[in-house]
Amino acid sequence: APTALISSTPKWKERLIKVWRSPWIQWPLNVFKGAPLDAFLLGVFLGLVCHVQLPSFLDQLLSIAGSSNTFCAMTLLGMLLNISPSALKQHFIPCAITLFFRYLLGAILGIGAYYFPGSLLSPPARLIVTVAFMAPVPVVASTFAQENGFDPSFSALCVSVSLILSFLIMWLVLNILPNSFASTSLSTS
Repeated sequence: APTALISSTPKWKERLIKVWRSPWIQWPLNVFKGAPLDAFLLGVFLGLVCHVQLPSFLDQLLSIAGSSNTFCAMTLLGMLLNISPSALKQHFIPCAITLFFRYLLGAILGIGAYYFPGSLLSPPARLIVTVAFMAPVPVVASTFAQENGFDPSFSALCVSVSLILSFLIMWLVLNILPNSFASTSLSTS
């Protein structure tokens, strides 16, 4: 009996292990295990904090790859635009609510970034940040949903619908906000 008391783990340790293994802790940690996000965060850290610049040949190579972004986005839109009637019937209300709150939060953050007093960003950079808040749901959301035990058909529907909505919203934002640049630059001069 004394050896059983010595070798057993304390209750607080068991509870801590149980909390650590819960999906509410593991799911956010899994997000940071992806190589693209890790590379992005490393690049932001090296560029903004350490002021490290890329070699010119690598910068040219990345600019060529970045130039193909529009073509890749349009190809992706054509390939992923798959709204099945059964998924639409089953997930319409939850998808509409999810996307409503996503775009509402994006609009609030975008307007805040655009009109924030004392912003260090130039007007074109503020426009880019504002448009980025209206970006569609990432395609990888379906993969994350499946890996973490959520419904991938709901996620795929949200991705497909948000692709259409985001292109429309971004077009509106790009056609409305640049006019305010002209009016603010004329009124300040």
